[in-house]
Amino acid sequence: MRYGALLRLIMIDPLKSIGALRSEEEDEERVGFGSHNLYASDFSLFSALPCFPWQEFFSANGFRDPFPAVIYGSDEGELLYQKVMAYFDTLAQIPSLRCSFGLSYREECTGSIGFLEIELMAKIEPSSWKNVGQDAHIILPYIFQSVALWVANEVRAPEDPMPLVSAESFAPLVENDTEGYRATFLLRLPTTLPE
Repeated sequence: MRYGALLRLIMIDPLKSIGALRSEEEDEERVGFGSHNLYASDFSLFSALPCFPWQEFFSANGFRDPFPAVIYGSDEGELLYQKVMAYFDTLAQIPSLRCSFGLSYREECTGSIGFLEIELMAKIEPSSWKNVGQDAHIILPYIFQSVALWVANEVRAPEDPMPLVSAESFAPLVENDTEGYRATFLLRLPTTLPE
């Protein structure tokens, strides 16, 4: 369900006669980009898999063909695709893995800007991140970007353009008995770009 697709309530004004209802437009709450802060403490990382930026990922790894043609026209492309999918499988096997995010907005002269912080954490165990290891620096930033793209799509109203997503930071994180990674992103509507 899209975040912007909320049920509208028709409110009865007790000061008016019982049969007089306000119009839906008067009571409709504005939904869409910049209207609500969001927080998810246990987001399903795999919900964002359809938003994985495959084209950008393959381009950054030296492939020119468009996705999905790159995985069918090149053995190297297919191997890289299989590596990413195996990485997701490895993450799925970490029982304590938790993905959380928080999105808040700040008004600037160019409009609302969203600040999105995403954390991917697991209990510190010898096996937690060991198997994830070598490919983390290659694949994890794109996994975080897929979550950011998922959030961007969810917070926009149907008539709004897709918010632009730009990465701000990506760093390892250790807190108490958990370790993982944190990434931050900026989200803004294309019409709010500084000139």
